Amino acid sequence: MVLAYAAEAQANVGAVVSLDSTREWNPAYDHLYSAIAERLNGAERFSVPLMIFSKVTPTVTFEHYETLSHADRYYVTVQHLEHNDFVTPGPTAATLAGDGSDEQEPLIRSTSQVVCQSVLAFLNAYLKEEPNSETLMATLHALDRDSRALAVQERRAEPVAIAATSLLELFLHQDAEAGCKRIAQDVSQVTTAMLMQVGRALQERGLHGEALALRGRSSTIALYQAINHHFPDFTKAYEALGDLYHYTLSDKPKARVAYQAALEALPRDSTLSAPEQDYLRYSLSNDIEALR
Repeated sequence: MVLAYAAEAQANVGAVVSLDSTREWNPAYDHLYSAIAERLNGAERFSVPLMIFSKVTPTVTFEHYETLSHADRYYVTVQHLEHNDFVTPGPTAATLAGDGSDEQEPLIRSTSQVVCQSVLAFLNAYLKEEPNSETLMATLHALDRDSRALAVQERRAEPVAIAATSLLELFLHQDAEAGCKRIAQDVSQVTTAMLMQVGRALQERGLHGEALALRGRSSTIALYQAINHHFPDFTKAYEALGDLYHYTLSDKPKARVAYQAALEALPRDSTLSAPEQDYLRYSLSNDIEALR
């Protein structure tokens, strides 16, 4: 249920840790896992990093987390702990007993400490600094070498194909910074038509520059200018701005300036192939000449 909440657009969740919640420990919950997995299957907006712990069993599986392919996932199997040992009552009981009558008591305490250290390393990696999976994995492997209690599988997030609707959702519900960060993940997939679609949708909703932290400008102009600010060599955003001024606002001088900026950015735009650059150079040159 936590995962279902974290997938919601308005949820402010930066990372999720799950303690021994793989499905096989209680088959009675299979119907719940299936329902949640179906709800989240391939969910583009679910990109929250996950650390999932499980005790070691012959049937341990993390398969229902594999549907969350757009999130970084760390699957950790742990020796020496039973289900209740992952939470406070287990280690506390082992500490209070502490009379040496059960040889598992020190293992429960020490392994619980390793679990806590692993969680802390994960949260530090994703919440306090820029995500660094290599440093995190090095820390987890070091903890395993010292304790012989952990086995870690890493699953890196798959890139998400950009859709105009997902960009619009970011610009509507968050801000220009969030939208531009999403574009940065795979800028080569963004098309001029996509930017125009997002811009038109923003206009239809009556939003203005304030919504994009760019006071005093229309939302569509603010959108393109925000993108150009973050990606000064991104030809398509300049072209979209020129098209807006030219065909929608009938402002030929500003359209010409935008097309000229696109033409100047073209040689530096690494998102375009050589044929695409040639076509845009021809098209933009004609647009500029027509607006003289």
